[in-house]
Amino acid sequence: MKKFLVSSLLSLSTGLAYGGNGSSGGGNIYGNQLNPWFLSNTKSVTYCLEVAPGFSDISEEKLASMVDEAFGYWARTFSGTTPYEYIGEVSGLDLRLATQTFVRDAACSSTTDIKFQFGYLSEDQKVSWPNYRQLIAGAFRTSYDEVRLRGKGIIYIAPERGPLRPRSRTLHAKPWSYGTHNALRFTLTHEIGHVFGLQDDHYSSSFNLMSSRFVEKVTRIEQVEAHEDREVKSIPSPFGCNNDFEAELGYEVETGTVGSGEVSKNSAGRPPLASDGRIPEGLAKILGLPKDYILRFKTIKKQMSITFEGREYAKINFTPSVTGEIQSDEAISIYLTTKQAVFQGIAPESYDIAHEIYFSVRQTRASNVVLELSNGYQLPVFVNFDQRCWPEIGTVYEGEVVFSIF
Repeated sequence: MKKFLVSSLLSLSTGLAYGGNGSSGGGNIYGNQLNPWFLSNTKSVTYCLEVAPGFSDISEEKLASMVDEAFGYWARTFSGTTPYEYIGEVSGLDLRLATQTFVRDAACSSTTDIKFQFGYLSEDQKVSWPNYRQLIAGAFRTSYDEVRLRGKGIIYIAPERGPLRPRSRTLHAKPWSYGTHNALRFTLTHEIGHVFGLQDDHYSSSFNLMSSRFVEKVTRIEQVEAHEDREVKSIPSPFGCNNDFEAELGYEVETGTVGSGEVSKNSAGRPPLASDGRIPEGLAKILGLPKDYILRFKTIKKQMSITFEGREYAKINFTPSVTGEIQSDEAISIYLTTKQAVFQGIAPESYDIAHEIYFSVRQTRASNVVLELSNGYQLPVFVNFDQRCWPEIGTVYEGEVVFSIF
């Protein structure tokens, strides 16, 4: 039986507070409500900060710096993700996201595109959002230009003190001010993801950046302190695991698969060997692992190092590998009406429907890679990654496919 050891942010919460994007389901036709706020035709986006006195102990300039970091994260993420550039009968459309220059306005005005409200809600907003005392954070589009496909809105972050602090016993006393302010970095990155059209994912692990429970988890008492030194890049992106992901993960194998009378299963519940569920004895001898062991996987700059009992055990270099998708779902869509003037030559039947332009990868596979054991033995393998970037290493041994060799 495999037991994950470093599965950060996976615990369930019973607190009332939540973070979201202000939308609710129930059989609606959303139209352009879920569109990205900006496409590549918008070259520059302005934003401003409004900071309430009780928000946190963080300076306004530091808040602005963290907002810039979050914009930068999405610019890098989207630059490495290819959109599905086809709508109707027109291909090659420029549907890239996060290509804009984000410029800070010295003061908020009616022309500002994104208003960051740190610990502040107007009286009208309190009426519009009657659940505001349960709200940790939210991204809300307030207007949308159907001609230019350009939106405006606010991003609200609840304060640490005062009457707007969310009612939740699990919320850290100072989630934003504590330590390196990572809970705020994570939250800002999540909410800005909504600006680019990503919705809360109710079916992904809460470890995923755009999970519907992500903000609630990262602001919990134990999580704020546990992940003080964590970087945003160590959290799997909504577009799935890839070779640029950097993290240190580990799992413990409590029972072996040879001579133990039990079959170890991988995270998908499948036996390691397709035919009878056993790792062949010859392969087990090559791997040289005891019945019970702990493996840790560390991936940095496309190099995975595997340690056993604190010693180097093996490594995998992903640089020459071909990474393919195993399963993907719609992540971002765009809904066009006949009012739009951004794209030319769109077929009439392509209006008033949602077009998928980015996909969230649930599983990926790195093929044609080699597991290099510290004893010099080299084993051709494939590595399946789930959405959390947990590795499952398999191989073909004596004509049999072994889905999980550990």
